[in-house]
Amino acid sequence: MRTIEHKVEFCVIGGGLSGMCAAIAAGRRGTKTLLMHDRPVLGGNASSEIRMWVCGGERQYGNWAY
Repeated sequence: MRTIEHKVEFCVIGGGLSGMCAAIAAGRRGTKTLLMHDRPVLGGNASSEIRMWVCGGERQYGNWAY
């Protein structure tokens, strides 16, 4: 396996909502930050890949689908 070494001050494992918020907050404070994620899109369960949006339910045409 190929090894890649990064020198950072803060490493976030997981690109879900909380991971993205942590990485963005650290980066805005000037911290050298690394965000590692194993999927092709960021967002975790709230991504378009999983389709479980932040609101927790599936919507249809802007209204709740009951």
